[in-house]
Amino acid sequence: MTKCGRWNRVGMGLAEGSWIRMLAVFVAMVGSGCTDSLVDTSARRVVATRHVDFLNDDGIHAFLCGTGIPMAVRGRAGACTAVLVAGQFILIDTGPGSWANIADDQLPASRLSAVLLTHFHSDHIADLGEVATQSWMLGREGPLDIYGPEGVEQVVAGFDEAYTLDRKYRTALFGKKNLPSEAGEMRAHPVALLDSDGTGVVLDRNGLKVVAFAVNHGPAAPAYGYRFEYKGKVLVISGDTSRSDNLVKHAADADVLIQEVAAKNLVNRAADDLAGWGHARLASMARDALGPRFYFTMAFFWKFDYRI
Repeated sequence: MTKCGRWNRVGMGLAEGSWIRMLAVFVAMVGSGCTDSLVDTSARRVVATRHVDFLNDDGIHAFLCGTGIPMAVRGRAGACTAVLVAGQFILIDTGPGSWANIADDQLPASRLSAVLLTHFHSDHIADLGEVATQSWMLGREGPLDIYGPEGVEQVVAGFDEAYTLDRKYRTALFGKKNLPSEAGEMRAHPVALLDSDGTGVVLDRNGLKVVAFAVNHGPAAPAYGYRFEYKGKVLVISGDTSRSDNLVKHAADADVLIQEVAAKNLVNRAADDLAGWGHARLASMARDALGPRFYFTMAFFWKFDYRI
Protein backbone atom coordinates (compact mmCIF):
# COMPACT_ATOMS: atom_id res chain seq x y z
CA MET A 1 0.00 0.00 0.00
CA THR A 2 1.34 3.43 -0.93
CA LYS A 3 1.80 5.89 1.92
CA CYS A 4 2.41 9.58 1.31
CA GLY A 5 3.12 10.79 4.83
CA ARG A 6 6.60 12.04 3.88
CA TRP A 7 5.40 14.24 1.02
CA ASN A 8 5.55 17.51 2.97
CA ARG A 9 9.20 16.97 3.84
CA VAL A 10 10.08 16.43 0.20
CA GLY A 11 8.98 19.92 -0.73
CA MET A 12 10.22 22.00 2.18
CA GLY A 13 11.65 25.32 1.05
CA LEU A 14 10.36 25.17 -2.52
CA ALA A 15 9.08 28.21 -4.35
CA GLU A 16 5.29 28.25 -4.67
CA GLY A 17 5.42 27.84 -8.44
CA SER A 18 7.53 24.71 -8.12
CA TRP A 19 4.72 23.01 -6.18
CA ILE A 20 2.62 22.99 -9.32
CA ARG A 21 5.14 20.84 -11.15
CA MET A 22 5.66 18.63 -8.12
CA LEU A 23 1.92 18.11 -7.77
CA ALA A 24 1.63 17.07 -11.40
CA VAL A 25 4.41 14.50 -10.94
CA PHE A 26 2.84 13.26 -7.71
CA VAL A 27 -0.59 12.75 -9.28
CA ALA A 28 0.85 10.91 -12.28
CA MET A 29 3.09 8.61 -10.26
CA VAL A 30 0.64 7.77 -7.48
CA GLY A 31 -1.95 7.04 -10.14
CA SER A 32 0.42 4.49 -11.63
CA GLY A 33 1.03 2.80 -8.25
CA CYS A 34 4.59 4.03 -7.62
CA THR A 35 6.19 3.52 -4.24
CA ASP A 36 6.93 6.30 -1.75
CA SER A 37 10.66 6.31 -2.45
CA LEU A 38 10.22 6.52 -6.20
CA VAL A 39 7.70 9.36 -5.87
CA ASP A 40 9.99 11.20 -3.45
CA THR A 41 13.07 10.75 -5.64
CA SER A 42 11.31 11.80 -8.83
CA ALA A 43 9.71 14.86 -7.24
CA ARG A 44 13.01 16.00 -5.83
CA ARG A 45 14.63 15.58 -9.25
CA VAL A 46 11.97 17.61 -11.04
CA VAL A 47 12.07 20.67 -8.80
CA ALA A 48 15.71 20.65 -7.68
CA THR A 49 18.01 23.38 -8.96
CA ARG A 50 21.76 23.72 -9.04
CA HIS A 51 24.12 26.47 -10.10
CA VAL A 52 22.01 29.20 -8.46
CA ASP A 53 25.20 30.68 -6.99
CA PHE A 54 26.39 31.34 -10.54
CA LEU A 55 23.66 33.96 -10.90
CA ASN A 56 25.22 36.21 -8.28
CA ASP A 57 28.99 35.97 -8.63
CA ASP A 58 31.36 37.94 -10.89
CA GLY A 59 31.61 35.36 -13.65
CA ILE A 60 29.93 34.48 -16.93
CA HIS A 61 28.89 30.82 -16.83
CA ALA A 62 27.99 28.97 -20.04
CA PHE A 63 26.42 25.50 -20.41
CA LEU A 64 26.14 23.63 -23.71
CA CYS A 65 22.57 22.27 -23.62
CA GLY A 66 22.47 21.19 -27.27
CA THR A 67 25.19 20.62 -29.85
CA GLY A 68 23.39 18.52 -32.45
CA ILE A 69 22.91 18.80 -36.20
CA PRO A 70 19.69 19.52 -38.13
CA MET A 71 18.96 15.82 -38.62
CA ALA A 72 17.59 13.94 -35.62
CA VAL A 73 20.26 11.93 -33.80
CA ARG A 74 19.47 9.85 -30.73
CA GLY A 75 20.99 11.40 -27.63
CA ARG A 76 21.80 14.74 -29.28
CA ALA A 77 19.79 17.91 -28.71
CA GLY A 78 19.63 20.79 -31.14
CA ALA A 79 21.54 24.03 -30.68
CA CYS A 80 21.21 25.62 -27.25
CA THR A 81 23.58 27.44 -24.90
CA ALA A 82 22.64 28.57 -21.40
CA VAL A 83 24.33 31.59 -19.82
CA LEU A 84 24.10 32.47 -16.12
CA VAL A 85 25.36 35.98 -15.41
CA ALA A 86 24.48 39.12 -13.44
CA GLY A 87 21.43 37.56 -11.81
CA GLN A 88 20.03 36.41 -15.12
CA PHE A 89 19.49 33.05 -16.81
CA ILE A 90 19.57 33.46 -20.58
CA LEU A 91 19.24 30.87 -23.34
CA ILE A 92 20.74 31.26 -26.79
CA ASP A 93 18.60 29.15 -29.15
CA THR A 94 16.25 26.35 -28.14
CA GLY A 95 16.88 23.41 -30.44
CA PRO A 96 14.85 20.18 -30.24
CA GLY A 97 15.51 18.23 -27.06
CA SER A 98 17.38 21.08 -25.38
CA TRP A 99 14.87 21.53 -22.57
CA ALA A 100 15.44 17.94 -21.42
CA ASN A 101 19.14 18.73 -20.99
CA ILE A 102 18.36 21.97 -19.13
CA ALA A 103 16.11 20.04 -16.76
CA ASP A 104 18.59 17.19 -16.40
CA ASP A 105 21.34 19.61 -15.40
CA GLN A 106 18.89 21.25 -12.97
CA LEU A 107 19.45 24.79 -14.19
CA PRO A 108 17.26 27.32 -12.32
CA ALA A 109 14.26 27.27 -14.65
CA SER A 110 12.14 29.65 -12.59
CA ARG A 111 14.80 32.32 -13.07
CA LEU A 112 14.81 32.14 -16.86
CA SER A 113 14.69 35.76 -18.01
CA ALA A 114 15.26 35.76 -21.78
CA VAL A 115 15.83 33.71 -24.92
CA LEU A 116 18.09 35.01 -27.70
CA LEU A 117 17.53 33.39 -31.10
CA THR A 118 20.37 33.47 -33.62
CA HIS A 119 18.12 32.62 -36.58
CA PHE A 120 15.01 30.60 -37.34
CA HIS A 121 16.08 27.19 -38.62
CA SER A 122 14.06 24.48 -36.86
CA ASP A 123 17.11 22.98 -35.13
CA HIS A 124 17.50 26.30 -33.28
CA ILE A 125 13.90 27.04 -32.28
CA ALA A 126 11.96 23.76 -32.00
CA ASP A 127 11.86 23.65 -28.17
CA LEU A 128 10.82 27.28 -27.72
CA GLY A 129 7.29 26.32 -26.67
CA GLU A 130 8.55 23.82 -24.11
CA VAL A 131 11.09 26.29 -22.75
CA ALA A 132 8.33 28.83 -22.14
CA THR A 133 5.85 26.29 -20.75
CA GLN A 134 8.16 24.27 -18.51
CA SER A 135 9.84 27.33 -16.97
CA TRP A 136 6.37 28.80 -16.34
CA MET A 137 5.21 25.62 -14.59
CA LEU A 138 8.36 25.66 -12.47
CA GLY A 139 7.71 29.14 -11.16
CA ARG A 140 8.63 31.80 -13.74
CA GLU A 141 6.43 34.72 -12.79
CA GLY A 142 6.04 36.80 -15.96
CA PRO A 143 5.98 36.54 -19.76
CA LEU A 144 9.22 35.30 -21.32
CA ASP A 145 11.16 37.82 -23.44
CA ILE A 146 12.35 36.45 -26.79
CA TYR A 147 14.95 38.44 -28.76
CA GLY A 148 16.12 37.84 -32.30
CA PRO A 149 16.47 39.13 -35.86
CA GLU A 150 13.60 40.46 -37.93
CA GLY A 151 10.97 37.73 -38.09
CA VAL A 152 11.08 36.89 -34.38
CA GLU A 153 7.56 38.28 -34.01
CA GLN A 154 6.21 35.70 -36.46
CA VAL A 155 8.03 32.84 -34.76
CA VAL A 156 6.89 33.83 -31.27
CA ALA A 157 3.30 34.43 -32.39
CA GLY A 158 3.17 30.94 -33.90
CA PHE A 159 4.45 29.20 -30.78
CA ASP A 160 2.30 31.34 -28.53
CA GLU A 161 -0.84 30.47 -30.47
CA ALA A 162 0.05 26.77 -30.54
CA TYR A 163 0.35 26.69 -26.74
CA THR A 164 -2.70 28.86 -25.94
CA LEU A 165 -5.02 25.94 -25.23
CA ASP A 166 -2.36 24.20 -23.14
CA ARG A 167 -2.03 27.27 -20.92
CA LYS A 168 -5.80 27.49 -20.62
CA TYR A 169 -6.08 23.87 -19.50
CA ARG A 170 -3.26 24.12 -16.94
CA THR A 171 -4.56 27.36 -15.43
CA ALA A 172 -8.05 25.84 -15.15
CA LEU A 173 -6.58 22.83 -13.35
CA PHE A 174 -4.33 24.63 -10.88
CA GLY A 175 -6.04 28.03 -10.59
CA LYS A 176 -5.11 31.53 -11.72
CA LYS A 177 -3.43 32.34 -8.41
CA ASN A 178 -1.04 29.41 -8.71
CA LEU A 179 -0.51 29.37 -12.46
CA PRO A 180 -1.65 32.60 -14.17
CA SER A 181 -1.97 32.04 -17.89
CA GLU A 182 -0.39 35.36 -18.87
CA ALA A 183 2.87 34.40 -17.15
CA GLY A 184 3.22 31.53 -19.60
CA GLU A 185 3.16 33.80 -22.63
CA MET A 186 6.10 35.03 -24.70
CA ARG A 187 6.96 38.57 -25.84
CA ALA A 188 8.89 39.16 -29.06
CA HIS A 189 11.63 41.79 -29.28
CA PRO A 190 13.14 42.24 -32.75
CA VAL A 191 16.74 43.44 -32.57
CA ALA A 192 17.86 45.82 -35.29
CA LEU A 193 21.53 46.40 -36.08
CA LEU A 194 21.66 50.19 -36.04
CA ASP A 195 25.02 51.19 -34.64
CA SER A 196 27.88 52.32 -36.83
CA ASP A 197 29.79 49.11 -36.08
CA GLY A 198 26.87 46.93 -37.15
CA THR A 199 25.69 45.84 -33.71
CA GLY A 200 22.43 46.12 -31.84
CA VAL A 201 22.11 46.27 -28.06
CA VAL A 202 19.95 43.42 -26.76
CA LEU A 203 20.31 43.89 -23.00
CA ASP A 204 22.05 46.50 -20.85
CA ARG A 205 21.28 45.99 -17.16
CA ASN A 206 22.91 45.03 -13.86
CA GLY A 207 26.32 45.67 -15.40
CA LEU A 208 25.69 43.16 -18.20
CA LYS A 209 25.74 44.25 -21.83
CA VAL A 210 24.66 41.89 -24.60
CA VAL A 211 24.97 42.93 -28.23
CA ALA A 212 23.95 41.20 -31.44
CA PHE A 213 26.04 41.25 -34.61
CA ALA A 214 25.44 39.88 -38.09
CA VAL A 215 26.98 36.60 -39.27
CA ASN A 216 26.85 34.86 -42.64
CA HIS A 217 24.41 31.95 -42.76
CA GLY A 218 23.39 31.99 -46.41
CA PRO A 219 19.67 32.28 -47.10
CA ALA A 220 18.86 32.22 -43.37
CA ALA A 221 19.25 35.97 -43.10
CA PRO A 222 19.53 37.94 -41.02
CA ALA A 223 21.43 35.65 -38.66
CA TYR A 224 23.10 36.86 -35.49
CA GLY A 225 25.91 36.06 -33.11
CA TYR A 226 25.86 37.43 -29.56
CA ARG A 227 28.53 39.06 -27.40
CA PHE A 228 28.24 39.15 -23.58
CA GLU A 229 30.27 41.71 -21.63
CA TYR A 230 30.33 41.65 -17.82
CA LYS A 231 32.89 43.00 -15.34
CA GLY A 232 35.74 42.91 -17.84
CA LYS A 233 34.91 39.44 -19.14
CA VAL A 234 33.69 38.67 -22.67
CA LEU A 235 31.81 35.64 -24.00
CA VAL A 236 30.94 35.38 -27.70
CA ILE A 237 28.49 32.89 -29.21
CA SER A 238 28.83 32.64 -32.97
CA GLY A 239 25.53 31.14 -34.05
CA ASP A 240 25.61 29.30 -37.38
CA THR A 241 28.02 30.99 -39.74
CA SER A 242 30.52 30.45 -42.48
CA ARG A 243 33.71 32.52 -42.60
CA SER A 244 32.76 35.89 -41.11
CA ASP A 245 35.04 38.88 -40.69
CA ASN A 246 32.36 40.36 -38.47
CA LEU A 247 32.62 37.40 -36.09
CA VAL A 248 36.40 37.72 -36.03
CA LYS A 249 36.08 41.40 -35.14
CA HIS A 250 33.62 40.89 -32.32
CA ALA A 251 35.44 37.88 -30.87
CA ALA A 252 38.96 39.27 -31.12
CA ASP A 253 39.21 40.15 -27.41
CA ALA A 254 36.88 37.44 -26.08
CA ASP A 255 37.83 35.26 -23.14
CA VAL A 256 35.66 32.47 -24.53
CA LEU A 257 34.24 31.88 -28.00
CA ILE A 258 31.58 29.21 -28.46
CA GLN A 259 31.82 28.47 -32.16
CA GLU A 260 29.65 26.30 -34.36
CA VAL A 261 31.75 24.92 -37.19
CA ALA A 262 31.10 22.77 -40.24
CA ALA A 263 32.92 19.47 -40.69
CA LYS A 264 32.86 19.69 -44.48
CA ASN A 265 35.04 16.62 -45.01
CA LEU A 266 32.43 14.51 -43.21
CA VAL A 267 29.60 16.11 -45.17
CA ASN A 268 31.37 15.45 -48.47
CA ARG A 269 32.02 11.84 -47.48
CA ALA A 270 28.36 11.39 -46.59
CA ALA A 271 27.40 12.94 -49.93
CA ASP A 272 29.67 10.47 -51.76
CA ASP A 273 28.01 7.58 -49.91
CA LEU A 274 24.53 8.88 -50.79
CA ALA A 275 25.48 9.17 -54.43
CA GLY A 276 26.90 5.66 -54.40
CA TRP A 277 23.65 4.36 -52.96
CA GLY A 278 21.68 5.95 -55.78
CA HIS A 279 20.43 9.00 -53.88
CA ALA A 280 21.74 11.66 -56.21
CA ARG A 281 19.27 14.32 -55.10
CA LEU A 282 20.13 13.87 -51.39
CA ALA A 283 23.83 13.92 -52.24
CA SER A 284 23.38 17.22 -54.06
CA MET A 285 21.44 18.65 -51.12
CA ALA A 286 24.16 17.59 -48.70
CA ARG A 287 26.82 19.38 -50.70
CA ASP A 288 24.93 22.46 -51.84
CA ALA A 289 22.40 23.15 -49.10
CA LEU A 290 23.01 21.11 -45.97
CA GLY A 291 26.79 21.36 -45.98
CA PRO A 292 27.08 24.67 -44.15
CA ARG A 293 24.61 23.47 -41.51
CA PHE A 294 26.40 20.36 -40.25
CA TYR A 295 27.95 21.63 -37.04
CA PHE A 296 29.88 20.57 -34.03
CA THR A 297 29.80 23.08 -31.17
CA MET A 298 33.28 23.75 -29.85
CA ALA A 299 34.46 26.10 -27.10
CA PHE A 300 37.79 27.81 -27.69
CA PHE A 301 39.35 29.25 -24.55
CA TRP A 302 41.64 31.76 -26.15
CA LYS A 303 43.63 32.59 -23.03
CA PHE A 304 44.63 28.97 -22.48
CA ASP A 305 46.24 26.29 -24.62
CA TYR A 306 42.96 24.37 -24.91
CA ARG A 307 42.24 22.25 -27.95
CA ILE A 308 39.42 19.95 -29.01
